[in-house]
Amino acid sequence: MKFFNSATTLLVACTTLFSCSSDNMNLEPFDAEAQLALEKETIRTFAAKEYPNAIEDSSGIWYELLDTAETPTFDYKFNQNGSQIIPTITVNYRLQLLNGTEVDKNQSPEGFTTRLNNVIPAWQITFFPRAVGNQKHLGLTARGLQPGDTIRIITPSYYAYGNRNSGPIPANSPLIFEIKVLKIVD
Repeated sequence: MKFFNSATTLLVACTTLFSCSSDNMNLEPFDAEAQLALEKETIRTFAAKEYPNAIEDSSGIWYELLDTAETPTFDYKFNQNGSQIIPTITVNYRLQLLNGTEVDKNQSPEGFTTRLNNVIPAWQITFFPRAVGNQKHLGLTARGLQPGDTIRIITPSYYAYGNRNSGPIPANSPLIFEIKVLKIVD
């Protein structure tokens, strides 16, 4: 009887696991690099039409600084071992699909606060500078985002949710973020 209960529990757990995750299961092999190349062209065409002042980064992320703080007030740092010191950010943001559908936003006075390592890679690339001292990073701008900056990015799904659905965001979706930086602290 004890074996039967354990086997039944295991069977129910496995059935639940596979039925709950079927939305994100893809039995076809997925080539992330091919998807990135496809989306780069889609984004290039979209940006040229909708955001002609946007700049394409070598990563495939397009960006446009909409407002910049006059004086940088935050210094990005690395530990002695060369790893980045991950700051906590507070922002207002708006997230859209390329078809204009708004899927998320936070425009509250207190903003959305999180550690930078808890967000998608596109945000990490957007926030960090290209380099700090002799430490190179994949940042979009020389100084990194600063409190008071507002930026719009268009990111391939490669730096967002990839080939997985995430709530109202379909798999393989390039995304548009408008981010206003309210605060950054170590």
